[in-house]
This record gives sequence, C-alpha cells and structure tokens, in this order.
Amino acid sequence: MSHAAESELKRADHLIHISLKYTRTTDVLLSILSRFVTAIEAEMKDSLDVAVEKNHIKELEKSPKLRTAQIKKVFKNSKEINELIDFYYLLRKILKADYIRKEEFRKNVTLYALDDQGTEFTKVTTDTVREYYKKTEELIKYMEENIQNIRKRKK
Repeated sequence: MSHAAESELKRADHLIHISLKYTRTTDVLLSILSRFVTAIEAEMKDSLDVAVEKNHIKELEKSPKLRTAQIKKVFKNSKEINELIDFYYLLRKILKADYIRKEEFRKNVTLYALDDQGTEFTKVTTDTVREYYKKTEELIKYMEENIQNIRKRKK
C-alpha cells in the first residue's frame, strides 16, 4: 500500500474510532468519506506511475475520470478494479451531493445524500462508514497486489 493511501486510511480509522465516538456529526462522516476518496486516488496514482514506468501507458492523466479509464486499461477490466472504480464514484457522488442531517450528536447520526431531484439515493451511518472502511482497505490491498505484479512484468 502506498504511503499516502496508508496514511489516509490511518486518519480515517482515527476519525471512525475516536472522533466519531465523541463528535457524532455529519461533518465527521463527510470527512471520513473524503479520506477514503483521497486514499483511493493516491493508490490509483501510484498504480499508474508504475504503469508509466513499465510502458503500459504513455503518460499519467490529470483528471480523475481519465485516470479511472487508464486504471481499467492497465488492469484489463478485472471485477475488483471495476468494483473499486464504482465505489470511488459513489463516494465522490455522496461528497458532492446535497444532504440532510439526522440524529446529529446522538448514537444514530445519519447523513441522507440527495440526488438532483431531491430524492434520497443513499444514507450514511456509522455502521456504513465502518463497512466502507473495510471495503476501501480490501480494494486498495488488491490494487497493491496488482501493482506488484506489474512491477514484476518485463517491459
């Protein structure tokens, strides 16, 4: 796992187990989701850096959307990579969406993300954030294993 991705996951872990325990707000939930996005982006960047080094792609794209297309190309559309990219887009969509706060400062703090029509497309709770943490960690570890395989391949 890249240093940047690992440090973001450590920060997210701290937010989940310490900050969220004492400060039950949707702002903490959003901060945790933001850490997940940053960790995934760091791991994608490291993967693409290795792919450029091994001449699998010519150059590293600047926009996240183009980088995800490059990731799909490098990893040959594996199921896990597609899952990672879908999850990444879900997190970004939640972060950009309007939302409703419920039960703030209580045990069941919940963030309801709304789409453009104002209907709820997902809800984020403390349990959801813990599941997202596990999923992010697993997907980043999978990507790291594939980076090691790319490093072993000949140019």
